[in-house]
Amino acid sequence: MQINEERLKKAMEHKELLLDRKPSLESVLKKPAQFDSTILGGVEVSQKCQSDFQLMLLAAQSIITNKPIAGWDTSFIISQLDACGKPGPGILRGNFQWMGAYQECININVPPPPSSTQDHPYQGGYCRASIAINPTVLGRKKRSTPHTEAACTSALGGGSGVTISEDVCLPKGCANDHDATLILQIVTGGDNSSVCRVTCIDPDNNTLSWRGVVVVVVLCVTLVVALIGTIIDYFWYQDNKEHRLANAIPIRMLLAFSFYTNTVEIMAAKNRPGAIGAIHCIRVFSMIWVMSGHVYEFGLLLSNNVLDATPVIKDFATQVLTNAYFSVDSFFFLSGVLLSFMWFKELKRNRKAVMSPSAWVMFYVHRIVRLSPPYYMILAFYTWVFPYFINQSPLFVGLSDALAGPCTKNWWINFLYLQNIIDYKNQCYIISWYLATDMQIHIFAPIVLIPLAISPLIGFAVSALLFFLSAAASIFTIYHFHMPPTDFTFPGLVSDPQDTVDPSYYTFYVYDAPWIRFPIYLMGILLGYYLQNNKRKVKIPTVVNVIGWALSFALMLTVVFGLYDFMRGTELPLFWRAMYTAFSRPAWGLGLSWMVFSCYYGYGGPFNSFMSWNIWIPLGRLTYCAYLLHLTVAIYVVATQKQALHWSGALDTGIHELLPTVVISYLIAIIWSSAFEISTSKIEMIFLGNLRKRPHREAHESIAPKTDNSNGTWILDSDKNDVKF
Repeated sequence: MQINEERLKKAMEHKELLLDRKPSLESVLKKPAQFDSTILGGVEVSQKCQSDFQLMLLAAQSIITNKPIAGWDTSFIISQLDACGKPGPGILRGNFQWMGAYQECININVPPPPSSTQDHPYQGGYCRASIAINPTVLGRKKRSTPHTEAACTSALGGGSGVTISEDVCLPKGCANDHDATLILQIVTGGDNSSVCRVTCIDPDNNTLSWRGVVVVVVLCVTLVVALIGTIIDYFWYQDNKEHRLANAIPIRMLLAFSFYTNTVEIMAAKNRPGAIGAIHCIRVFSMIWVMSGHVYEFGLLLSNNVLDATPVIKDFATQVLTNAYFSVDSFFFLSGVLLSFMWFKELKRNRKAVMSPSAWVMFYVHRIVRLSPPYYMILAFYTWVFPYFINQSPLFVGLSDALAGPCTKNWWINFLYLQNIIDYKNQCYIISWYLATDMQIHIFAPIVLIPLAISPLIGFAVSALLFFLSAAASIFTIYHFHMPPTDFTFPGLVSDPQDTVDPSYYTFYVYDAPWIRFPIYLMGILLGYYLQNNKRKVKIPTVVNVIGWALSFALMLTVVFGLYDFMRGTELPLFWRAMYTAFSRPAWGLGLSWMVFSCYYGYGGPFNSFMSWNIWIPLGRLTYCAYLLHLTVAIYVVATQKQALHWSGALDTGIHELLPTVVISYLIAIIWSSAFEISTSKIEMIFLGNLRKRPHREAHESIAPKTDNSNGTWILDSDKNDVKF
């Protein structure tokens, strides 16, 4: 349910509507005599549902009248009633999720009474009813409001009403969306019922589609190939590298999937002279920062005490989470640095080859081949396999379509890296926007690279022009649409009354826009160019170095905590909203630039010692796959909960949700990277190595440890910069 402070306030004004709300099925089971055998006669439900429903009424009547039915234990009806959701504490704090006992419900399995002609057992089925509580539509104080289109749309669509989610344990024969909705509407008032819709969990129909089967087959085949490659590598190749078969293309392809060698390469933790050591640390901390933002967002939005959770947003320290968006800009910056650093290294060694048409073709082909396999596989898994695991989660009843639904329609847009442009309101795998934006920036990167290669003066002039145009676009967009300074929204923020456009406009014109994100990428390109063309140690006076570090920290802290008053409900003038949008990211980039610059030339002191610590190297190499996986992992960690999430504080969320998400994401990333990232990179070198004009050894050693993958190819840490958000 979308957080809407006005909805909650209006609900609080009519709190008796909530407190007096009784579970709908409970009223039926407690007074079964009021519902005769013809209650479903005019309702178009299945024959199995009618039969099961009559057995439920019969059992309830037996329990209440204390008249046992010979040969039939009717005590299951008590478990069925107990498994239904009921009003809990904290309703006035936003507890509108009345979850039941899923396992208790589905464990109900009893034979029909001897006198029944029913040929199947009576079983429990778990459903969730959305009930409209909308005083403004009804216009008078009453326990509920009829399920009119206006009431349900208002409640479910973020209007003035409130929707209560009430779980019910129905007979399994009725536990489908159609039958359950009709039944609950009939037994709770017919046309005057407040039940808007009902969504059920159906374990019997939780099967993979043919597309899901294909994805599983591909994963299994890849695993088998990887195991074969690992066996060949460990038991034969390590002792027979000079054998004539060792260079055979089929053997090299199998070796490319070797878990043994690929894992050794990932875990190799050693910085060599000339490496930009601080980069791995920046990657890892930015990745954890992104995970934290997403996990805590789930914790806030899915909690059953939302009014207790939202005040934490106003805490000063919490601004680190509400402004976690700058972690994205860290990766744009790193992409620019490493692209420029390696490209100009190759340019210095062989200018003619690098500027040739074939080299420019490979400039794009390599990028697509390098990034796509692990991305496409997680996208396919999330779209066609992952719903199988979350469809049985009581916490996500009715939400699986919202999570993976857009992917079944728009997966091909993601495959083209255009999800931030085409049908951007229905993006598949929401974190994948970064891959599209970064790919689009990469496509136009030569607009800066080529002028810099021709003349530094021309290159800096072009860069200045592009920076000015991007800043102007940011300022114009905020002024034109009266947009907020951040993508983060929650109850209490002051909104501009003239900001009447759909929130997706901010996504398209600001957040996902490559022309808005480009400046910090451009700053990375310029820094990479400088580092590559100034290998000799630059002398930085101590005073200048201290001032540089102080200013870099000041800039970065200012942009992260600069919206503190705005988050606490203070209105931010349009001018400052525009300035913050246009220049906060470049300010963040300046701070990162000084960190990388100072550490690279040996003036980072203890900061450089920490940021160049070898432990960050393997974690940094896994960052791309960890990012691709972390959203799926985070959703699964939450989905394992059998009860409603209750916000108990940042520490509790960190221990029970964030920590498992980080650890599991990185562990799976080892397998994912080995199977789909490193392997395809090696296969690319086997077939396209000559076209790529493999860089000289100095290029490898200048950016990261030389890594011999034992089958004639190389894995560049410079290629590991493509971490997506």
